[in-house]
Amino acid sequence: MFPLLVVLSSTAVVFAPFGWSALFGWIIGTQSPPIEAKVLSIEPMRERKKIGQCEQKAKLVISDIHANICVQSLMFGPVPKAGDTVTLYGRSSILGVFIEQIRTR
Repeated sequence: MFPLLVVLSSTAVVFAPFGWSALFGWIIGTQSPPIEAKVLSIEPMRERKKIGQCEQKAKLVISDIHANICVQSLMFGPVPKAGDTVTLYGRSSILGVFIEQIRTR
C-alpha cells in the first residue's frame, strides 16, 4: 500500500501545480478592481468529452499580455465576439489574478 501512495502523491505533484496555484491565489487574494480586456478570439461551446476538460476557451489581451483562458462558466451577458472589450472581475494575489466573472460591455 505504501508504494502505491508514494506513486499517486508523486503523480499529483507533477500534474497539479497550476490547480494548486489557482486555489491558493483565490484563498489569499483580495478583490481586485475591474480589469479591461480585449477579445482576440473565442471558440464555440463544445461537448464535454472528459471530466475537467474546458468546453469553451478564449484568447484575451490584458494590458499587452496575451492570455488563453477557459471561459465556460465565467461569462455573464451575451457571448463576446473577436474585437469586443470585456470586463474581468476576480481576486488578486502575488500568484496573479484569479478570474471569477467576465462581463461583456
